[in-house]
Parts: sequence; C-alpha cells; structure tokens
Amino acid sequence: MSAHRVVALTALTLSGLPLSARAQNPPDTGRTRPTCWTARPAPRCRTLVLTEFGAYLDASSGAARFLGNAGLMINVSRRDAVGASVLVDLGGVAGIGPELRYRRWTSGGNALDLAFGARGPIAGVDHGAVIGLVKYSFGPYFGLTLRPELVRRETPPNVWPVTQPVKGWGVGLSLGVEIGSWPGAAAAAVFGLAKLGSFLSHGTSIQLTGLSGPK
Repeated sequence: MSAHRVVALTALTLSGLPLSARAQNPPDTGRTRPTCWTARPAPRCRTLVLTEFGAYLDASSGAARFLGNAGLMINVSRRDAVGASVLVDLGGVAGIGPELRYRRWTSGGNALDLAFGARGPIAGVDHGAVIGLVKYSFGPYFGLTLRPELVRRETPPNVWPVTQPVKGWGVGLSLGVEIGSWPGAAAAAVFGLAKLGSFLSHGTSIQLTGLSGPK
C-alpha cells in the first residue's frame, strides 16, 4: 500500500474518532477545572494536558509519518495559552524533541497553535532538525496541521576529490491531521504497541534465522 493511501486511510479513521468522542463526552457544565484533558479556554480550564497523535505526508518525498505529542499548557488569559510538549516520531527509529507552544483560542472552542523546537537525529535519515508547528483545531479532538522543518543532513561524497561527507541544511514540510485528548492518547498507544510488536517479531525472526545451521 502506498504512503498516500496509508495516510488517507489513517486520516479518515482519525477524523471519525472525534465524533465518537464527542458523542460519549458528557456535556460541559461550565465549572472551572484546575486540569483538563479535554482542552477548553479559560475560565473553563486552567491547565491543559496535551496528548496528540497525527498522520502526516512529507511534501517532498511523499513518505508517511506518524507523530505523537505530549505536554502541558496553561491558559494565561481567556484567549491565550502557553506551554511545552515533547514530540516523538513513531515511524522507523524514533526521533524525539521538545517544543515550546502558544495557543490562541478562537470562537467555539477552536484554536490556532504555533510551536517552535528541536528534534534529535533519526538513524539513517538525518542529523536532527529545527521544527515548527502551525495547527488549527476544530474543538479539542481534531486539527489540520503543517510541520515545517530545517533539517541537518549529510550527503555522501560523489565528486572527486571530495572524500568527506558534505553536511548542510535542508527545508522539509509535512502536512497532516491530528487528534487530541483521550482519542489521541489511545491512537498513539495502539500505534506504538503495533510498532513494538512488529519490531519484536522481526528481531525474533532474525535470531531464529541466525541459529539455523548449514544444510
């Protein structure tokens, strides 16, 4: 299955989860809560717990990406929230990095999120990146996201007499959808366990193959 179809199928699944969550979520009573997993602007919530999962498509390579994000934000006014989170690239060998985040609440509990941070290296892919985020959320469960990156890459030498790898910076951009609150946490956990199971199965297969003697 192509990366475009994987992301499209995941996006359709993610877009359906918020509707299910909204149907099961009890009505908002209007009380001020010190900590909210389902994020709302002040005065409904003071501290926001972030648990997000997203499916992305790399604009240059067309590769699928799956990212998890967890952190905290504080509503500093009725329209503004600030905080930090940790981003985890769940595809392949995970790259991890912190983000500083700002949220501007708009009408109806929607929000615009901006973030800036850094990501560690991904083995065999790059040497780390400066990362950004532009996200518009339609309520607490679903959002459309752009993730620009300034990536540190290393290109093998291919022109004589250059004998050392050439290091430089490149620009990347990923487009995707994210879900938040408990649906985001559940999706990240399921995806992470599936990746772990695949890794363990692959490792066991390699060990068994290595133990087999010559015929």
